[in-house]
This record gives sequence, structure tokens and C-alpha cells, in this order.
Amino acid sequence: MLGGKLFLVLLSCLLLSSTLYLFEGVEAQPPLMVNVSTNKPVYSPGEDVVIKATVRADGTPVSGATVMIGLVPPGGPAVAYPAPESGIEPGSYFYTLHLSPSAASGVWSVSASASKPGYTAGSSSTTFQVVGGPPPTFTTDWAIYSPGIVPSNPTTEDPVKVVAWLRIVSTINPMPQSVEVLCLVDGIPVGGGTLTIPTMTPVQVYTPTRKYPAGVHLGRWIVDPNMKVNDVNRGNNEATFQFTVSSPQPEFDFSVAVSPTSASIMAGEEASFTVTVTLISGSPKPVNLEVEGLPPDTSHTFSVETGQPTFSSILVIKTVERTTPGSYAVTVRAISPLGGGLIKTATISLVVNKPPERDFKIVVSPSTRSIPQGESAEFTVTVLSVNDFKDEVALSAAGLPSGASESFHPPVGTATFSSILRIDVGASTPPGIFTIMIIGEGGGKSHSTSCTLIIEEIPAVTTRMETATQTVEVETHATQTGILQAFKGMLTGYNLLVLSALVGVIAALAVALITSRRKTPPKTLRESYCTVCGARIPAGVRYCPSCGAEQRS
Repeated sequence: MLGGKLFLVLLSCLLLSSTLYLFEGVEAQPPLMVNVSTNKPVYSPGEDVVIKATVRADGTPVSGATVMIGLVPPGGPAVAYPAPESGIEPGSYFYTLHLSPSAASGVWSVSASASKPGYTAGSSSTTFQVVGGPPPTFTTDWAIYSPGIVPSNPTTEDPVKVVAWLRIVSTINPMPQSVEVLCLVDGIPVGGGTLTIPTMTPVQVYTPTRKYPAGVHLGRWIVDPNMKVNDVNRGNNEATFQFTVSSPQPEFDFSVAVSPTSASIMAGEEASFTVTVTLISGSPKPVNLEVEGLPPDTSHTFSVETGQPTFSSILVIKTVERTTPGSYAVTVRAISPLGGGLIKTATISLVVNKPPERDFKIVVSPSTRSIPQGESAEFTVTVLSVNDFKDEVALSAAGLPSGASESFHPPVGTATFSSILRIDVGASTPPGIFTIMIIGEGGGKSHSTSCTLIIEEIPAVTTRMETATQTVEVETHATQTGILQAFKGMLTGYNLLVLSALVGVIAALAVALITSRRKTPPKTLRESYCTVCGARIPAGVRYCPSCGAEQRS
């Protein structure tokens, strides 16, 4: 066992020296390719074993290398010897082993490792057999199988354990039994020894953990390498496999960005942003999204709250009308609990403006109506919503002349809506131009507008009567009742004598009137022209229906 430890120490020093040389800044050269062989495959105790190692790089022999020959005899211990270079054949190194007369029978393992500054160390292995020694004491069929490594996909930073399963297939000897096992990686022993198996139940064997360089490696398990056991089936005494060691993955990292980076909205509105989490290096890990620094009375949602980079999420920030106006720095935080608590942030500049005041306004059409006494006029009143005003508005009117009344259809509505204003004018309503105020009240607000109502006087009937001596003009409504009332008033101021004379005069006038009507038809004024705008208007109208001006004779 001491010799085995010495071999491992020498081999480790050799590898370390070549590694240190590389770290000193010397550019790595092609690896050394080593081939080891013996002058024959089978020997007897007392013979010489000539071991030859050739060292090449890119097919060219390499001189001046340090070559170590490792030997593991059946049952151990392992030993190592330097192999000097042949002075005749470049790149060839030799070592001669003299087998003692009591040399153990079995398979001897031979390995050769070479190193040289500026080159990557290399190694190779082979075996030879010694016959004629003491015979094995056990007759057992040993099997080693299912080789592998733990972890299964290591990196250069991971300690690796080489494993396999060992069992007795058959035996004629009692249990327990002991056997030697050996593990080689790339021809270099990495573990082994003598194991005692209590039963025929399979057991797992493994090597001490160690780190391996990046690349593909060849593993080899051997049971009873020195052939101390009478094993009739040597075909299951070895198990070989390959495993790959990769360079370590870079550490997990990511970035977070927001687009757009700023927004300006009214209180009560919402703003949308695209949050992108991008993988920078390493294997993806979950990332959680959070927001801080929102205005008061404000909510937010993410379309994707947790994801593995690279991914995107839509952030919606929703305000209400009572949200305090101002400028806010909103921070989007991306946190990876499984990535070592890594936190990345992005900032949004959010401006919340005061919302416009909700209101309404009133318009009326047409702006002017002209009607005669005793008739009605209609106006269309429209209540318009301003900035989404949604309250009910009640309508009323003021400024109507005496004898007039108004009605709205409908009197109340929710903006925007229209209502018909109807104004009924009595026969006794005085004529003139009137400004009607239309008032709307609702939602704590009051607004008004106006329209113009022109009331025209109904014209009287004028009759002109002519006689030979004088002209008498009587203005009446041409009803019999009116004429009788007029005469009744005239009679109350005279005595009987005067009454008789008056009757005679009236009779004469009546005869003259009848005669005059038979000769000349009466003249009646039916139309005239406005004294202001010149428009044609009915005779006797006090106000012009077109411009509303009062007519003067």
C-alpha cells in the first residue's frame, strides 16, 4: 500500500507541475500522446520485462519529457519508476523490470505518464501476465457491471465519484469472500483495493471523489486484476465506459427593461407598459415581478407575474378620479429567489393630471320664433354632456309674458338629451318681443340659455264710409253686438229731441252709405312693408315677423 501511495504522490506532483506551468502564462501546446508496451505479453518468475513508452505531439517524437512507469502487481502494492530516454530512438523511453523468482502469478498493470513544460501531460496503460506462481485459492465467478459516475453530468468544478456494481455469479467456496478491485480513468488508477463480500448480494463499489478536466474520459473497472481467483469466466471481470466533463456554466444573470419609460394620464385613466426580462447568462431560473412607488388609490396588474427569462409581461397601472395629481417614480422590481436573490429594477416616470370638470351646456333651436296672439311656438332644447357628465338635468323657463304658459317634453333627462319647449300664447297676451330664459339644473350645476319670442298683434278691420258732404270713419270688429253697444252709449247723453234729430241724421247717412256702396266698393288695406327691413308684412301688424322691429306710421 505504501508503494501505491508513493505512485499517486509522484503522479500528482507531475500533473501539478505541468498545470502550474500552464498558469504562468505559457500558451498550451498540443497534448502529449503516450503509448506503453512490453516486449512480450506473458512472463515467468525470474524473467526481465522490458517496458517501452513512446511520447509524441502532433505525430512528432518529443524528447526531454519526464516519463514515469507505474506498476501494480497482483495483490499490490503499486510502485512507480522513472523511465529514462533512449539515446538512440527520439521520443522513446525504457524501463526494465526484473521479476523475482517468487513473482506473483496473475495480471500486472503497467501505466506510463509523460509531462513536459509547455505541453499537456498524457498517459497510457497496458497489462502483462505472469504464470508459474502459486495457484489461486478460490474458484468463483466474479462480475463487475453498470459502471458510471456521480453526478451524471459533471463540470470541472464538481467532485466526481466513479461507481460500479460487484457481485458473485457463482462459487464453490463458502462466504464471505475477498477480492481485489481496481478503477482506472484514462489509464490512471483512481481507486481500488481488497473488498470482503459477506453474501452473494450485489454491492456498489466506488472511488474517492475528485475533479476531472473538461473533455471525454475513459473509465475502467477490473475485478481480480491479479488473477488470484480461479475465475473460469474472465469476460465479466471488466467494465468500461466513457463520461464527459464540461466547463462550468456561467452564473445566472438577467436584465429588466420597461417600454415606454414614461406616461402622462388623467386621474381616472390607466397606462400600459411592456416589461421585458432578458436572460444574460446561466441557466434560466424563475423571476417574480413587483411594483412599488404607485400613487395612492392606484392599482396594477401584470399579465405574467412569474416567468423564466427571457419573457415579457404587460403592466397596467389604473388610477381613479380621486388619485392625487402629481409626478411619481414607479419602480418595477424583478426578483429571482432561486437565483441567489438577484434583484434588477427599472423605473417608470408617471404623471397623473387633474381630470377636467364634468359639466353640461344647453343649446336651443331656433333662436327666434314669431307667432300671432292666441297661438303656440315650439323650440328644441338640447342638453349636451361635457367631459362625461352623467347626472340628470331638470329644465325650466322664465321671462314669459302674461297670459303665456310653457311645457317641456320631457322636463328631465340624462345628458345628452333633447326636449321640446312649447309656449302657448293667449289672445290677451300683449304683443311684443320677449327674451325667454331656458334654465337647466343638475349635478350641483346650473346653466341657462335664451331664445326670442315675438308675439304679433291681431290686426283690426277698418271700414271707410264716404257721403257727399262728409266722410265718417268707424273702426269696429264688424259684429252686430258691437254696433248696438256703440249706439247705446251714444243715446245715453241726449234728450228725446236730440234723439229724434239724431235718428234722422243716421237714417240719411244709412241711405247715403247704401248708395255709396252700390257705386264704389270699400277700400281695405290687406298688406304693407316693414319700415325697417322692407319685408312684405300683413296690414296692421305692429311688429315685423322677419326682423321683429316695431312698425311706426
